[in-house]
Amino acid sequence: MQQSPENLPKGSPLQFDVAQYVHAVPGGVISHLHHQLRQIGLFDRLEEVLEEIGRVRSEMGHPIMVTPFSQFVCSQATLNVISGERYKQISDEIISMALGHWGQEAADDISPDLRDRILSAPRAKTLAALGHEETGLDVIRDRLGGSSVSDAELILRYIAPQGEIEAMRAAGPHREFPTGQNAMLHLLDQLAARGRFDRMEIEAGTDRLALARADGGRRV
Repeated sequence: MQQSPENLPKGSPLQFDVAQYVHAVPGGVISHLHHQLRQIGLFDRLEEVLEEIGRVRSEMGHPIMVTPFSQFVCSQATLNVISGERYKQISDEIISMALGHWGQEAADDISPDLRDRILSAPRAKTLAALGHEETGLDVIRDRLGGSSVSDAELILRYIAPQGEIEAMRAAGPHREFPTGQNAMLHLLDQLAARGRFDRMEIEAGTDRLALARADGGRRV
């Protein structure tokens, strides 16, 4: 394999793998999984873990595999493989999902048999006793500016520090890049601006476009 100037191997296209549509682990999460399995000396069991992720994901009701749910599913599947017994150890995050802390819909999607097993664990009783208080939208709106704040502004203030928002607005409007517009129009505009052509023709299938200088000028 060719090496980069930094002596790192250059990437190459991977062979099609239908398993990606079963476990649905995002690229960033699977890279982290590779790293963790190497650290504990179990990278040779990667395929087992990926197969188990597919099973856990199905039993959990196929939650969307984005943060944080992808991490929850991957961690539980890894525990299942490492311990040698499925759900012998259950992560707090999976228990929280079964308790409805990540939404009642997510809890209801879990396989009934699995949900019963999760909620019968001693740790589940401990987490249930701690309670789970959800912050209402009205409370969040009051905290971030009140009723005068639009929904879009409210979301922005909720996910980004105020300092970052102020810096973004101080930078002014976003820049317009010509190449982000119609690529063919941009190409023609750039060619015409060079002044070296008196005629241009473009063909696409049965369509044909011819452009010529109105003054009949010759190339320079």
